[in-house]
Formats: sequence, C-alpha cells, structure tokens
Amino acid sequence: MSDAPADRGDGILETRLVAPAAPAPPTAPGLAVGAVLSRTMRAWWAHALAFSAMSLAVFAPLLAAGGLFFGWAMGVAEGRQPSPREIAWRAGAFLVAGAASLVLSVVQMGAVTYGTVRYLAGERAPPGRMIAVGLRRGLPVVGAWIVVWIVAVAGMLLFLVPGVMFLVAACVAVPAAVVERRGVASAIRRSFELTRGHRWTLLAAGLVVLVVMWLLSAAVQMSAMLVMAVLPPAHALAVTLLASQLGSALFSVLPVVAVAVCYHDLRLAKDGVDTAELARVFE
Repeated sequence: MSDAPADRGDGILETRLVAPAAPAPPTAPGLAVGAVLSRTMRAWWAHALAFSAMSLAVFAPLLAAGGLFFGWAMGVAEGRQPSPREIAWRAGAFLVAGAASLVLSVVQMGAVTYGTVRYLAGERAPPGRMIAVGLRRGLPVVGAWIVVWIVAVAGMLLFLVPGVMFLVAACVAVPAAVVERRGVASAIRRSFELTRGHRWTLLAAGLVVLVVMWLLSAAVQMSAMLVMAVLPPAHALAVTLLASQLGSALFSVLPVVAVAVCYHDLRLAKDGVDTAELARVFE
C-alpha cells in the first residue's frame, strides 16, 4: 500500500491509500495451426538424434518380427511349406514384439513430453533424464493412451465423427498424466477441460502434422528407390519394406511432440501458467 497526496482545492492535501497493481499473468502465445507446426518442428529438430533413437527403439521389436515374417513369406512363395511349430513360434514372436513396442512407446511418450516442455522453457533435457521421466510416469500414460484409443476407435467404427471428436477432445490426456501426475480418468477429464473452445484448431493442427509426417516418411522411401534400381527384385522388395518402416519410425514422434506443444499452449492460455513453472513439475 502507498500514500498518494491529493489537493482538495482548499490548500489542504488529502492522503489516499492506493493498492499496488497486481502482476499481470503470463501472456499466452495463443493456439494457432502455424505456430503449433513451427514449434513442433523446432522442438523435434532440437532433439532429432535423441527422439529418433527413441523411435527406432520403439519400432525395433516390430522391425525384427517383420524381418522374420518376410523371410518366412519368401520361403512360402518359393514353395516351402512351414511346419505348425514354425507358424506358432513366429506368431508368438509377433505378440512379444507388439508388447515390447507398446511398453517402449509408453516410455517414449513420457520422455518426449518432458523433453518438449523443457525445450519450450528454453532448456535442453539430457536423454537419460528424459527416459527416467518416461519410466517414472509410465502407468498413468499407458492407461490414458489405451482408454483414449479404445474409445476413439470404437467411435470411429460405429460413427466416424464422434470418434474423431473424442480423440481431439482427449488428445492432451497423456501430457496431463505426465505433467500434472493425474490418473487415467482425471487426465481425460482434464484434457476435455483444456481443449474446450480450441478443438477445431487442434483438429486442423493434427491433420497438418500428420501430412508433414507422411511427406517426410515418403521422402525416405523415395530415397530408397534409388538403391532399389541396382538390386535384385527380392532384395529390392526387402529394401522397400525396410525403408517404409524406417521412415515411419523416424518421424512417428512428431505427433507426440505436437501434442506436448498444444498442451503447453493450452495451459498458458487457460491457466496462466508460465513455461518455467510447467518445467519445474518434473524436479
């Protein structure tokens, strides 16, 4: 409080108490498709090596299982009949690979969310620290991720529009589980609260990011076509499949980064929380 003297007009100064102005809340950057895409690409590029390594680790079990299947399919095409035991263990390999990739993807989502929030705060998170956060927040992340996708897929199978609407409304449930340490149901409710009023923008941003991811993956495949021209047909097919999977692996992290960017911007816009405060929750 401060004293502010004022002249009443009769030569006598009157003292008034004036309350100090409250500090202004942090300015939100606003949620715009161009801004989301730009900062998503910058965050990804700043961690390109670490994020790509994580993505390759996620896809590695499926790539290995795919290699087994490709070899078996080529043998069948050449007339070799597989035994029931061989079919059983290859099917088991696919199930184990899928489970391993699921576990690794959960760690990746938590790690990438942490790394992206740190980047937006002007800091760089070491890969070991990112992985540690991903491991520590694994259970809420996998729960939120599974529930969101089951409901969204069911909605799309029954009626396309409700499934897409739910997916957009719940798209920041995973960052909410990571950053705010919420359970599955609470994280989904929190996502509905944060995305309300911004869902058309989120849908447009998501579609743009998916198109960019597809274009980058296609560029990897087109590069592989230069190698295919000098290889035998069977090897060329193998290179095509490998390049397709490699392109998907390298750039599959882009939607995860984009979701973390959107969560960050929504928190600033709706809660007035600054970036540094968001980053401090991981300490």
